[in-house]
Amino acid sequence: MNQNIITNLSDKELKIIQLLDESGNMSVLELAKATGIKRTTIYNFIDQLVDSGLISMQIVNGARRYYPVNKELSLLQASPTGNGCKTQNLQLLLSTQAIKNEIKKNLKVGDTTWFLGSKKTANAIGLSFIEKCLESARNSKYKIKIIVSFEDSSYIEKLSRFPAHLEKYSKELDISTSFIFGTNTIIVSADKNGVGYTLKDKELSKTLYTLLISP
Repeated sequence: MNQNIITNLSDKELKIIQLLDESGNMSVLELAKATGIKRTTIYNFIDQLVDSGLISMQIVNGARRYYPVNKELSLLQASPTGNGCKTQNLQLLLSTQAIKNEIKKNLKVGDTTWFLGSKKTANAIGLSFIEKCLESARNSKYKIKIIVSFEDSSYIEKLSRFPAHLEKYSKELDISTSFIFGTNTIIVSADKNGVGYTLKDKELSKTLYTLLISP
C-alpha cells in the first residue's frame, strides 16, 4: 500500500489533479491559466502532490510538465501483495448511487478506482460499500484491496461488528485475516491469495475510498 497518499486534499489540490486527469499533462503556467490559481500558490503545493504519488512530473525540453497519476502509478506501490497493474481513473463522486454505479461499471481485472467524497457520502454508504466489495471478491477469482478513510472517528464504532462479516468471507475465500485496533484505526490484512481492507481516521478533510483489483 502506498503510505504517502494524501487524503486531506484541499479544493485547489483536487482541482489540479482533476485537470491533469482530463488534459493529460500541463505545465505550472498552463495550470495557472486554466484554474485561475496563482503560479506561486501552485508551486507551494504541487511538489507535495508529486512526492505523495498523486501526480507525476517529467522534465520535457528542460521544463517541468505534470501528468495524472493514472499514467504512472503502479499497483506495486499501492498493494501489499505487490501485484502489478495500472491505475485506471480518478473521479470525483458525490453520491452513494454514483459510487455503486462506478463499482459495478469498473469491477474488472487490472482496475484501480479512486473515490473522493465527503463525510456525508461516507456515512451514507456505511458498511454496504465494503460488503459490496467483499461480495464481489467472493464471487471472483481476483483479489480486491479496499481502503476506506472516514473523517468521523465515531464512525469506527459502527464498524465494530464488521470482523464477523469479514470472517464469513474469509472462510469462503480461504484466506487469513488479522485485526489491529489502534486510535481510530482498523486494519485487516490478508495473505497473497485473499482480500484485505484498511479503515483509518486521521481527522481527514476529505474521504478516500480505494478499490484495488488484481489477478
